[in-house]
Amino acid sequence: MLQSESLYFKYKKSKLHCIKMGQGDEVLIVFHGYGERANHFKILAKKIEHKYTVYSFDLPMHGETWWKGKKIDRLVFKTITEQILKFEGKDKCSLLGVSFGARIALSILEMMSEQVSKIYLVAPDGILSSGWYKAIHRVPNSFKRLVFKFLANGSTVRLAKKWHKKGWLNHHNYRFIEVHLSNYKKRRRLLVYWLSLPSLQPDWRQVKNKLIDYSIPLKVFLATRDEVIPSAAGRIISDDVEQAEIIFMNSNHQQAFRTFLRKAEQFF
Repeated sequence: MLQSESLYFKYKKSKLHCIKMGQGDEVLIVFHGYGERANHFKILAKKIEHKYTVYSFDLPMHGETWWKGKKIDRLVFKTITEQILKFEGKDKCSLLGVSFGARIALSILEMMSEQVSKIYLVAPDGILSSGWYKAIHRVPNSFKRLVFKFLANGSTVRLAKKWHKKGWLNHHNYRFIEVHLSNYKKRRRLLVYWLSLPSLQPDWRQVKNKLIDYSIPLKVFLATRDEVIPSAAGRIISDDVEQAEIIFMNSNHQQAFRTFLRKAEQFF
């Protein structure tokens, strides 16, 4: 049976919930995608429990994490990584990020690359995005708040449903609106993440330099039918980084992690 326990890590006035799983000698810190939870990684932790001790966090405003803040500062992830290394008595750890979680893994790499052993990215956000997804990242924060006021009454979901029926809105975008704008709590979370995007955007040039300078192995798993992250991101990642390995999966964005899990143990 997989050994696991719940832990809480303090950051200023917030508490981040984490599930510690496995009993391996190496430390792997994992970050789920937007709208997911820490227990998303239990299947993976079971597969690698004898090699890795896995720390899986509920991101701010997700799961059992209690977040007190108007924005999310990337320093929170540096702080909790340092706390884990100190707690485990280790000098280095490996990182895994899925979708939005890849932003966090890359941010940690930027800030403390000398303490990163390996990095795994699944359908990674923050490197190259599709046109509409890239556009919403560049909207000024003042306009984002105006948009939130428009969304706050919940009429957006009803409108999206009508547009979807008429074929004006594809299924992926409709499902995102339906799931993440269905109540005030979810709409508020979306605004906080939207406002926080600039501070959580990795500098890919710097990331590449860190990977090269510290010879950090990188494995990137890309979905061939991804509606959010174009497979062309593989070329951006692999250019000039000899130790980067790109693995393509026959999947869309939503199914990417499940597809990765089927053969995950062979990559660790």
